[in-house]
Amino acid sequence: MFAFPVFALPLGYLSIVAWFFPRHREEGLARSFVRGLALGIPCALILALARDWVPAVHGSFLLTFRIWWERFLLPFALAVAASRLFGSFEDTVRSDAALRRFTAHLFGCLTVLGLASAVKYSGQPSPGVLFFHPLLSMAGIFAAVYFLERAVTEAGIYVALWIAAGVLASFAFACVGYLFEARLEWLGAILSLAVLGLSGYKVRFLMK
Repeated sequence: MFAFPVFALPLGYLSIVAWFFPRHREEGLARSFVRGLALGIPCALILALARDWVPAVHGSFLLTFRIWWERFLLPFALAVAASRLFGSFEDTVRSDAALRRFTAHLFGCLTVLGLASAVKYSGQPSPGVLFFHPLLSMAGIFAAVYFLERAVTEAGIYVALWIAAGVLASFAFACVGYLFEARLEWLGAILSLAVLGLSGYKVRFLMK
């Protein structure tokens, strides 16, 4: 039952490499993925310490803010920040090859964070946590690549606007996650697949 949330991201990464990046294996994608795995361990420790900073208000839409903080905003902020240990954001977007390595890093880092989340919620199985949160995480990886690429290549006020757009997108993902808590699983499933398709479409330039 818990195999999907544990293996969804690494298998998703391997599928992308096999189907879309076969000509780019020489770019160090595997090294970036493994580096992301290693950096995911301290990120998971920080997440464990900081997740309770936002309380969980069950039975209310306010629970969305806990889902946002614990499953999207904090994990992705940590994963993106960890990538800076090996280069600036400008280096990350200087070419499509660099963006592919950044994508591999995010898959590696979020794999560890996804494993930590699966362990935490192992006693509270739900379709949202077991099946659709990994899909939303994958969509979040593509969205993070897209918004970071746009923010770094812009200037002035547009940088802040693209960052704000990325934060709002992460909150939208959390709203989709909340639908599973609100017993609207059918709508949450449809929207999860929709945002995965949309975010994947936005980074289709990586498939060249």
